Amino acid sequence: MDPSGQRDPAPGNLDDALAASLKPKPWRFPKWLAALLALAAMWLTIFTAWPIGAVIAAAVVVYLLRQQRRRLASLCILLSPYVLLSFLSAALGMLSYCLGTAHLRTFGMPHREFYNLDERWRVYRSTSGCIVDGSEIFTHLPNNAVVKLLVTVLGPMPGVYTGPYPSKAEAVAQLAASSAVSRESVNQGTVVVSGQSVQLDKDTVSELVRQFPIEEFSGVLFGPKQELLLLTSTGPRGRAVTLIDRRRGRSFATYYDELKSPAASP
Repeated sequence: MDPSGQRDPAPGNLDDALAASLKPKPWRFPKWLAALLALAAMWLTIFTAWPIGAVIAAAVVVYLLRQQRRRLASLCILLSPYVLLSFLSAALGMLSYCLGTAHLRTFGMPHREFYNLDERWRVYRSTSGCIVDGSEIFTHLPNNAVVKLLVTVLGPMPGVYTGPYPSKAEAVAQLAASSAVSRESVNQGTVVVSGQSVQLDKDTVSELVRQFPIEEFSGVLFGPKQELLLLTSTGPRGRAVTLIDRRRGRSFATYYDELKSPAASP
């Protein structure tokens, strides 16, 4: 018995306690490594087979939550490509709207009028090409949703044409009243239609010369305030009509195909 009055532990008990303390603890899979593997699975499959990475990550997140590792589970979610790419896409959509360069993003082979200004949303379109890997729901949809929301709430993006936007049929009908426009005036960047002068910007002049390298032009003003110039000519790929913002002198759309050559008035 020790001085405190308690009995000394039996020798057998001491041996058992010592043996238990020296016995190696069973190995357990590190929770941080599970989170790291989940992130790796998501990022490595995002552009090839992202649903597989999502299933693996979901299982790991459930496991971490059951192990009371909420911080690690939250990091897996916040650092996942699904969250980061969506956030980046939305942020770039917001920034491009403010800068007046917003696009509606899609995929596939574009047709000839694909790059025209969208009549409803007054933004241009862009495509990521014909190779589709499924990640477009994280890189395209958030951008498009933010751009459409901003246009709905705040109106068209800065610097974009907001005047009347005729359809192809309406533009063709207006060309019947078009008057001749010399190629020289187009090359110089100043055209006169119905006694009204329109100053074209350099990019528009370059594009018109590229599309219509030989033939002369004809044009007509359109709209209640004549804020739109319809300029038409014939190029190697047929006849087309270009829609030009008269105030900025900048083209924003071109209609192709099945455009009959109108008789220009003298």
